[in-house]
Amino acid sequence: GAGQYVLSGLPGEGEPILLGGHDVSWFAPLEEVALGDEFTLTTSYGIFSYEVSELFVARADAGVWERLSAEGGERLVLYTCYPMGSLLGVRDEHLFVVCDKTGGPRIVGTGGAL
Repeated sequence: GAGQYVLSGLPGEGEPILLGGHDVSWFAPLEEVALGDEFTLTTSYGIFSYEVSELFVARADAGVWERLSAEGGERLVLYTCYPMGSLLGVRDEHLFVVCDKTGGPRIVGTGGAL
């Protein structure tokens, strides 16, 4: 399954959200994603929609998360190993799919209150 980076936000908080997954299983369809495609996240407190605004490949140590965090705003960032589909060898690059929030509730206050 997918995993969430511990320092990323939650849907509705207005912060970047970083989710990673294996390229040979759950995140394999990312290879077919195009600009403008839509993603939906369903949580116990709301349904959130995002549109793909950026696709790129970068080294794992390229500071991508730091750049996206500094830009601010709620963006869903999906990433997986690249090149995709290889089970053997070292892969030090990732495919990043960056999506801008287009819909869903906003969490306000503290303690996750809606």
